[in-house]
Amino acid sequence: MSYLQLSIDSLSFTITKAHIKESLESLWRIECEGYIESLEEHPFTLDFFNSSRKDQENTFNSFPHKESTLNFHPNALINKQATFKISNPYPQSHSTSHTLDFINNALPSTLESLKDTIKSAKNKNKDTHHNQTSKDSKNSQESLDSLGRIKEYQGILCFVEYLGLNTQSSANVFHRGNLTPSLNHKHFFKLTLCSSLYRMSLNKANRIYTNKSVIEAIHSTLNFYTHDLIKPLDFSGIALHYPKLELISQYEESDLDFITRLAHNNGIYFCDVAGSICFYDSAQRHSSRELTFNPNVNNTLNEPCISSVSKLQSLRAHTFSQSSQNALNPFSLESLSLKSDSLLQEGEQNNFTHSLHINEHHYSNESSFTQSSDLKTPITLKEKRLRVIEQSLNAQSNIYDLALNESITLNFSSSLKENKESLRDFIIIGMEQELINESLLENNFNSNDNAIKKENAKHLKESVTSLMNTEQINKGNESFNPLTQNTSNALESLSSPSSLGKSHSYSNTLTLLPITFSYTPSLKSKPKAPSSTLGVVIGESEDIDGERNTIHTDNFGRVKVRINCFASQEVIDNARVKEQNNVQGKNIENNHSQGTLQNINGNTNTHTQTTNDTLSNTTQTEENIHSQENHTTNNDVDSNNSQMKAYSYHYSPYLRVSSPIASISSGLYHTPRVGDEVIVSFFDEDIDKPYISASLYNQSNPALPPLPLNAHQTSLSARTLNNTKETEDTNSSIVESGLNEITLSNIKEKEQIYLQAQRDYEELIKHNFTQKIQNNKDSIVEGAYNERIKKIHTQTIDLAKIVSIGGEYNTNVALSKDTIVGLSHTLNVGASNKLRVAKDSSEYVGEDKEVEIQANLNTSIKQDENRNVGGNKREIIQGSLDIQSGRECNLSTQSQMNFNAKNNILFFGKESASFETQKELSFIADNTDMESKSNLTATAGNQILHQVGDTSITAKGDCVIIKAGGVEVVIDSKGLVVKGGEVKAE
Repeated sequence: MSYLQLSIDSLSFTITKAHIKESLESLWRIECEGYIESLEEHPFTLDFFNSSRKDQENTFNSFPHKESTLNFHPNALINKQATFKISNPYPQSHSTSHTLDFINNALPSTLESLKDTIKSAKNKNKDTHHNQTSKDSKNSQESLDSLGRIKEYQGILCFVEYLGLNTQSSANVFHRGNLTPSLNHKHFFKLTLCSSLYRMSLNKANRIYTNKSVIEAIHSTLNFYTHDLIKPLDFSGIALHYPKLELISQYEESDLDFITRLAHNNGIYFCDVAGSICFYDSAQRHSSRELTFNPNVNNTLNEPCISSVSKLQSLRAHTFSQSSQNALNPFSLESLSLKSDSLLQEGEQNNFTHSLHINEHHYSNESSFTQSSDLKTPITLKEKRLRVIEQSLNAQSNIYDLALNESITLNFSSSLKENKESLRDFIIIGMEQELINESLLENNFNSNDNAIKKENAKHLKESVTSLMNTEQINKGNESFNPLTQNTSNALESLSSPSSLGKSHSYSNTLTLLPITFSYTPSLKSKPKAPSSTLGVVIGESEDIDGERNTIHTDNFGRVKVRINCFASQEVIDNARVKEQNNVQGKNIENNHSQGTLQNINGNTNTHTQTTNDTLSNTTQTEENIHSQENHTTNNDVDSNNSQMKAYSYHYSPYLRVSSPIASISSGLYHTPRVGDEVIVSFFDEDIDKPYISASLYNQSNPALPPLPLNAHQTSLSARTLNNTKETEDTNSSIVESGLNEITLSNIKEKEQIYLQAQRDYEELIKHNFTQKIQNNKDSIVEGAYNERIKKIHTQTIDLAKIVSIGGEYNTNVALSKDTIVGLSHTLNVGASNKLRVAKDSSEYVGEDKEVEIQANLNTSIKQDENRNVGGNKREIIQGSLDIQSGRECNLSTQSQMNFNAKNNILFFGKESASFETQKELSFIADNTDMESKSNLTATAGNQILHQVGDTSITAKGDCVIIKAGGVEVVIDSKGLVVKGGEVKAE
């Protein structure tokens, strides 16, 4: 028989090969191949809907339906609840019984053994008739116990592929345990079984949880799958308290991804075990199971053991250190000082690592969502995850009944105990299993797989049949069951691993974590938030139109928003809950049906009981969740009231409103009103950090200026607020018409700024007031005009001041006159402008100064003029430059002085001109003329050289050397010497 079985309702698949992968990090998944035996050659019909409907009708019939009504169509199997069972893959290695081997032993001896068995059974037939049944039952129970426990996986089918029908062969003539010949068909399938939590990954949801803890948000999401999860939920492993958060968002991610992200980013992990779905946030201490460590590769007896332990490690960054983790969202130090020395000193005084915090906005008496962000996971959690990676080990094993999160103790031999005492106790955090049982395939698609000696097999079958006819075995005699069983086992051994040479094996790879460390799952990134989305500002109730043009805010100017991309989720969730309630109601009704139908409806009742258990466990879990620490503040009451309606996942908490200027020292404040359509953006692309970045007009909320007639206007306006109480009393939603407005009109040559105060207009200027009007100013006061100046009234008028006076308006200031201009100051004078200052006059220009004169500039200075230019000075003169000095003219520079002229440069002095330098003096020109009307003196301290080509005259202090045409003449105190030539007289 196979040690692998897959059951789907009443169908039982024989599994030949399976690969199981499970860990505390992700859901378990089983990929397997197998077959199901059927009398029908065509296992399914394309009309699987009608077939399934007929099967459902037949379940209420007291007579079982025929096998021909079974439907193996993949569409009928997909998403079905299934159970995968693993029994002991090596039962013979733990049993003292001897089995028959028809290949390794000679066929004659085997046949003789079989004959002896038959004869012995016949002789004892009469004596042991009454005791045989009880003895067989006892032996069967002992045999079953020796096989060990059965490991089960309960889940759903998430992938089904029909591979086809095998070729009929003579090997299929005999049923196991039955000698009645019949043709049997094997239909092969490839199946994938996974946890029922996989159903939570088939959607994309958008939800907003407000004022809930992480555990409450996870539990609320799981409530939608009470009917689909098969198993109850178990939160008893949650030991820590989790505070309520103002906002937890789920955006464009499946429910499974959402609860996984919330759990893992808070150090919580969950696993789908045999009886329930368990959640943990701390190490679980269970009784440890002792396992043998046997590194011998030749484990021929298949002793259950750990055969090898290995460790992998790679270099990785210290993600838990104080460095910045995200360029968009870095860590910052507590101090706001810009001096690095002061930062380091503060860190050393207060433990540098723990002095790090996220310098974000927070309120002293309000739990704000900006205080807890998954983008900045606590450093301690990152460090714990790194420890899991560093300390985990891999192990090879052949023990099939190990489970996730199970504690084990490795029993090392005495020779291996050194340096391994600290590595004895572990928990299993991951497991990957390979299961192969292809020995059951007597006839496979590949004919080469049939490696059995067909002649020996045929001879054995003929001998058995002849022997059975000779002894006249009575098949119907119950006392002969052991013989029938032995005969069946003998025939079944034809397909045993030793006979067919097919693969029969089991192995697994375990991931172990020392029990001294608590498991921490990997951190999950949040879904990328949209750059922006739309929403509508809401008030205290759900009636947005009734509260339109009113303001609902908290103490910090924040408002609530119905975010559009989350709005449709409420309809979806409510419909799902309603459907679940209908299904549960039908199941409860079926439970009260007739007793004769209980066996037929066993699967339905079992599933209903599972659902009821889930609901019961959920109630207990809610009590555990409500015991979590509550950090909700007074400002959260309104948010809680808005969440009283079931599954209202599109109502946000109070959100901050963006402003071009926002500071305690300066600001531009505006509170969006109920009914306004706003743009919701997200800080750092974090879905849990929304804020209102702008507002939009729409058909129900149009702009105040009539459009398109006034499309050229830019307006800042605010309509008079509605009186909420008056609106309730009159049951009217009339919008007030009063308006405060500042409008900018932008038509060319008609630009205008318009200001309207609906009632009063006040200005308070605590110091100076500067006003500049470049053209006219008209002021019409229909009532009285009162102006009181307690001290000095100062005005500066460039031309005339007209105050309904026919002539000019002159102002005579006897003392000082001050003018303060906040920005630019322009003085336009149509004619001449004269400034007379009796004494000193000073001018200060903070930056550049430009002077443009269309005609002449005449400056008359009676005494000295001093100019200090800090940089360069450049003068461009289109005509001539004439500088005249009555006395000396000195030009001095610390560097180099250059005189450049396109034509000539003339230095003229009536008396003398000198060029004096302390080092070199060079004259470079194409031609050089020197003319002296009197004497020309050239004096050198060393030598004077006159050279033209190769001809030179060198005058030194003691001689004169003349070189020409290769002849050198030296004149010194010794006389005249000619070298290389002759002295001639002509």
